[in-house]
Amino acid sequence: MRFLAVVAVLVVLACHASQSEKPLVTEVSQQEFMSQKPGSYLILDVRTPEEFAAGHLDDAMNIPHDHVADQLPQIQQYAAKPVLLYCRSGNRAVKTAEVLAKAGFTNLHHLTGDMQGWEAAGLPVVKGGP
Repeated sequence: MRFLAVVAVLVVLACHASQSEKPLVTEVSQQEFMSQKPGSYLILDVRTPEEFAAGHLDDAMNIPHDHVADQLPQIQQYAAKPVLLYCRSGNRAVKTAEVLAKAGFTNLHHLTGDMQGWEAAGLPVVKGGP
């Protein structure tokens, strides 16, 4: 049910953009992400540091969703680069996408299934802090 709510929010955000504009956030499947060459995305994990330490995607940067606005100066250099967002279930990633879009980030992507889906698929995780 929570997954459907996240999908509904993403659809609303995508529809918010005019027909001639790119959607605010595009979905990236686990398979599509895994097929990209390393470094193709800034990978932004917006969960808590404790959740991040328990397991995260390789090369992910951890900035909790409620700290993203404060950390914009540190990540502004990535505003035009593809940014892949994920959290545990999608809610915090959607909120973060809104903050980043307002700050001028134009190439935002959301990992389908977030961390729950990643782990359920048995995909590799890195444990520990940055």
